[in-house]
Amino acid sequence: MRVISGDKKGQRLVSLKRGKLRPTSDKVKGAIFNVIQSVEGKKVLDLFAGSGALGIEALSRGAEKVVFVENSYASINLVRKNLERFGFKNKTVVIKKEVLKFLKGGRREHFDLILADPPYGKGICQKIIDILAYQSFLNTDGILVIEHHKKEKIEKGLNFILLKQGKYGDTRVSFFCKKSSNYKELL
Repeated sequence: MRVISGDKKGQRLVSLKRGKLRPTSDKVKGAIFNVIQSVEGKKVLDLFAGSGALGIEALSRGAEKVVFVENSYASINLVRKNLERFGFKNKTVVIKKEVLKFLKGGRREHFDLILADPPYGKGICQKIIDILAYQSFLNTDGILVIEHHKKEKIEKGLNFILLKQGKYGDTRVSFFCKKSSNYKELL
């Protein structure tokens, strides 16, 4: 795994032994950020952070702040090692908590971009959308990106519009915005 663009382009991330994580491939990561285009100066929430690869990619591309949420101690330590390695500790918050509990909990920070890469095949994607429909984590013109298995069906939910989907092997990436946003479609 490596950072594919920005200030830290080409630098490798520390990762766990094979099989412990399902990291986002460079191809999928590149596709996500090509659709989003710019994250410069934005606040980002990285759910199911794993190694921190998506949030670190956002930081490398100029994100102002990233909040990483992950339940695994091993992954939290990995995120912290990678943040230390890249010098991003001062732009980040790392939270060890189960993601759905975090979303239902008391933190009320607003984000321009929410990146979610939950475990495949557990129905978590729809739960994220349903919870976010009633929480104010996403700014009005923010984007929610969910990486999921190509067979997992996701409904847009109460307050969201599906902007775009991309399929990369077994992975599908879905981009959502709030119905109240100014987006008509993603470029």
